[in-house]
Amino acid sequence: MHVFSRTVLLLVCAVKDSAADAFGRPFFVPTIGLAMRSFIDEVINRESPFNAHPDDYTLFEIGDFDDNSGALVSLKTPRLLMRGKEALTSAE
Repeated sequence: MHVFSRTVLLLVCAVKDSAADAFGRPFFVPTIGLAMRSFIDEVINRESPFNAHPDDYTLFEIGDFDDNSGALVSLKTPRLLMRGKEALTSAE
């Protein structure tokens, strides 16, 4: 177990592309709600590949980052937050 000198400040999230069978670059957010909003914005953007193939993309939480200590802790199993199709329907 990792002990931090203060509360973890950022969640680490990434989008998995099932067609490529790979995760994209991770991004850091203070809350799951902000991660989901960013994902929804990308899925509804008509110029985005996420919009062209929403079934291929899924948002996951993959870990935590403490900006005080620099500790990056990965989850053993990525936690599914939202599928691309769900993002489309939630934006309607």
